[in-house]
Amino acid sequence: MKDAASLISNMRQNEEIARKLFEIETEILTCKNSNQLFNTLFTSLQEKFNLGGVFLLLNDTASVEVLNASSTASLNKQFFAQHENVFTAKQRQFERYLDGIKITLTNRIHEVPGLLPAKILKNYKSLANIPLYVEGRLFASLIFTDQAPDRFHKNLGTYHLEQLAVKISLCITNVIAREKLEFLASHDPLTGIKNRRSLEDKMATELSRFKRYDTPFSVVFIDVNKFKPINDTYGHDCGDRVLQYIAFELSSLIRASDEVYRFAGDEFVITLANQTHEEAIGVANRLTEHFTERTFKYANHELQPRISCGTAECMQGDHMDELLKRADHALYAVKKQLAAHT
Repeated sequence: MKDAASLISNMRQNEEIARKLFEIETEILTCKNSNQLFNTLFTSLQEKFNLGGVFLLLNDTASVEVLNASSTASLNKQFFAQHENVFTAKQRQFERYLDGIKITLTNRIHEVPGLLPAKILKNYKSLANIPLYVEGRLFASLIFTDQAPDRFHKNLGTYHLEQLAVKISLCITNVIAREKLEFLASHDPLTGIKNRRSLEDKMATELSRFKRYDTPFSVVFIDVNKFKPINDTYGHDCGDRVLQYIAFELSSLIRASDEVYRFAGDEFVITLANQTHEEAIGVANRLTEHFTERTFKYANHELQPRISCGTAECMQGDHMDELLKRADHALYAVKKQLAAHT
């Protein structure tokens, strides 16, 4: 009878664990981005299983590569940098504490001194170390901690934790895949800045705001001077590096409320919300001067990429094409004048 009662008790415990895991799985499946997913994991796991702590130890190589190419890359960096339960570790640190791809349980905290910061580990007596794989690479380790020494130990079964690891890994993979698709749809793959499609969306929003509130809106149309000779002389790889350099510099020089887009080829567009044509000219002059004062190194060569800018301010009745065409004509006039003096 005791054996039967023990069996029934174990079955009920397993059913309860399975129910909680199903609830967690349901919650994380509805998450639309990485931040929401990990926040849900931290909260739900700790509450449902009454854990001492839930931590995420990121593989600093794989996680950066996976997360950076997503539509929320900047938010991901900010989230992981600021979250008190997220840490990073080198690949060799993972290999030291993970038994292959297996989940490890221990109540000998002193044997894993570098897994989490000492100020955290000292508060717990046992932990579970659960590897998470994304795109076939070790992405992170999910770590459960508890004050009770018998909560996690090497003789404890890991079946439910293995199921949890698989489901969490799949959810992370799906969310990041969705974010990557969103990123590729809205960003230029070479430079990482927003693309023409995103510009069209931004222009539609700003033109609508202009018509409703009559607030100024201007654009700067930019291209790289003598870009074709750079490609012809040093090769297309050099040309790509120059475009990346230009995009990075432009992004660092504008206000947080302004945005830079790759329009086509070596052409870029900057949108200037709440700025008049006169202010746009000031921005264009500052950008032009910035590149005049700098050089760009490629291999053993020192190049001096320069830009030209044309500006235009939104007028009543404007459509996107009309506004950009005026800025393009202004750019053409600047380049024509530049050619006359060289």
